Amino acid sequence: MEKAPKLQVGEPCSDGYLYLRVSLGSARAGYYFGDVTLQLRRPAMIGEPPVVMVSAWDKGVIFTGGIGGAAAPQVLRLVDRLVTQFVEDYSQAGNP
Repeated sequence: MEKAPKLQVGEPCSDGYLYLRVSLGSARAGYYFGDVTLQLRRPAMIGEPPVVMVSAWDKGVIFTGGIGGAAAPQVLRLVDRLVTQFVEDYSQAGNP
């Protein structure tokens, strides 16, 4: 039986970055919809090189609203909520 390759992840946040994705669409029925996703991506090596970027933390939210409403304030609130959640989780994990 073959062993699974060893996963090597760099030091905490070495060469890592936060990735924010916002998608927004609208429908003829008179509403908008979308999602906001925040990820911490870090370099990792599975077995032999090459190094690939993997998601070490990933949260997202799906939202909807009426066309008469403003999507931008809703998206900003969701981004704020995800960043706050990331900071809390990162701190609880013992990171500086």
